[in-house]
Formats: sequence, C-alpha cells, structure tokens
Amino acid sequence: REMAEIAIFLIPSFLSTDGTAIPLSFLSGVAIASVFGGLMQLANSRIGDKRVLAAFMASIVGLLATGLFSGGCHEVEEGLGETPVV
Repeated sequence: REMAEIAIFLIPSFLSTDGTAIPLSFLSGVAIASVFGGLMQLANSRIGDKRVLAAFMASIVGLLATGLFSGGCHEVEEGLGETPVV
C-alpha cells in the first residue's frame, strides 16, 4: 500500500519536471526506510519483552507527530500573520 502511495505522489513530479533529483531522494528514502525496517524486525525477533519495543516505537511516533504539528502551526501562522515579537 505504501508503495502505491509513493507512486501516486511521485508521478506528477516525474511528469512536470525533468525528474533528475526525485529518483535520488526516492532511493535514499527507500534505503533509509529499509534499514530502519530491518532493524525493527531484528529487534522484534530478539527482544523477549515486547513492551520495551512498543514504548520505543510510541516515543518515536510521538516525536514525529510533535514535529509535524509544530511545522503545521508554523505554516498556519505564516498564512494568517505572524504573532508579534514580545
């Protein structure tokens, strides 16, 4: 499913530009995701207590959500007008 989403998001970029930088970022993203996915699979098979792995993954997802939320707040603030410096 994720590969289909990647294709849906990349096809317009391939059609609208010369497409030289996109394959490099795509390949580096796939490589990084594959390494982390492999490490998570290895950790899942080796760790006896799955609660440690679940807590680690929850903290990683929490950090990702915090970063996305703060980036979204920044974009909204740019669109609606920035708050004055106090």
